[in-house]
Amino acid sequence: MNQLAVRKAVSLAIDRTAISSQGEAGLEPVATNASGIVLPNFASLVASGVKTATLSPHANAKAADAVLKAAGYTLKGGFYALKGKQVMITITDPSNYSDYALDDQLMANQLKAAHINATFDGLSDNAWYADLADGKFGSATSHWSNTNIVPYGQYDGWLDSALDTSNASGDFEGLKNPTVDKELLALAGQTSAKGQLKALAPIEQYVASQLPVIPTVYGAAFDEYNTSSYSGWPTPTNAYESGSPNTPTNEVVVLHLKPVA
Repeated sequence: MNQLAVRKAVSLAIDRTAISSQGEAGLEPVATNASGIVLPNFASLVASGVKTATLSPHANAKAADAVLKAAGYTLKGGFYALKGKQVMITITDPSNYSDYALDDQLMANQLKAAHINATFDGLSDNAWYADLADGKFGSATSHWSNTNIVPYGQYDGWLDSALDTSNASGDFEGLKNPTVDKELLALAGQTSAKGQLKALAPIEQYVASQLPVIPTVYGAAFDEYNTSSYSGWPTPTNAYESGSPNTPTNEVVVLHLKPVA
């Protein structure tokens, strides 16, 4: 997965529609832009350079084949190899995270259909979190992104090298790119939509072209609420914040609630 051609082939070979409809029960829609920016939420912040960088909703094994062949990979024992070394990808996640476990198994099967030797390894919660923290998980893992009302939180969690420590809290792929770090700092200081768009452009382009993270679906922030005693909850028509009961968003929601007379 440290080879760009392999990451591109993986992105082409997976079936995002199956991940969305089967693994995520249709609750999380297919990611459509290779920059990973959440759509339609941040449609106004998609840089012009990545508007055409679309992701295929279905598996395209032929396109994945073409990418690997162009990069010098050849078939060995039915799977692609480079200089005699077979590409082997292990996708790890907790086996009791039933959606991720099914997502990963689907992807492993889809990759095999594109002649990429991939398997899913289901771990215990504790083992998975420990492996993420010390960077010793398998070749890949499915993981949620930071929920945020601006794109900075998402990209910082993906790409900020300061998070890649011996007890990592982000940048799980271990990216160390000083230019990207500077671009994230520039983005963090933006308060206007215009400023965000300008600062986002090189970051979006980097993710779309280099695929340090491969977007699959747009994650949902799940919540349930009861209107019998309080009103003011976030709704699709008044989505002022995520209703998911996590800090710090739960504080924002509580401040919007009013007792029902």
